[in-house]
Amino acid sequence: MPDSNSTELSQRIDAIESGYEFLLAYAAQGRRTDKGAGANQNVREFLQKMDTALGGLGEVCSAAARNKDGEKITQYQAFLDALAEDASKAQGVIRLVLACPDISSQVVDNMMAALDDTSSKTSSQCSCTSVYTPLARLFLSRLIGARLILR
Repeated sequence: MPDSNSTELSQRIDAIESGYEFLLAYAAQGRRTDKGAGANQNVREFLQKMDTALGGLGEVCSAAARNKDGEKITQYQAFLDALAEDASKAQGVIRLVLACPDISSQVVDNMMAALDDTSSKTSSQCSCTSVYTPLARLFLSRLIGARLILR
């Protein structure tokens, strides 16, 4: 039976992954505003759930790893540090977008591109589908690693 930290980590990962998938679709919709969005289609709700899930994600993952196998925590430390840093950066950008009066598809696309750490790209090359952003790394590799810790 999983401990409470493992359960919480799993729930947070699920919230982040579902939000990320929603954001990819939302960015491609060409919406001018988030006003009038239907049930389960509200970008703000997804962003708020992601914001909550990202808060303290590194600490929750560390606690789950310690509970699972405390002897290996030093082997996980570099991963845990990277997870915490990426989660903090992603949370900051999500909060910036939440502060916008309107959230268009372009704003979401720009949010994804704003996290791009490849300064050589031009703005026309930045896209929400790019897997070279810290946000995408967090969702893809870091969360996969966090799930591995849960096993």
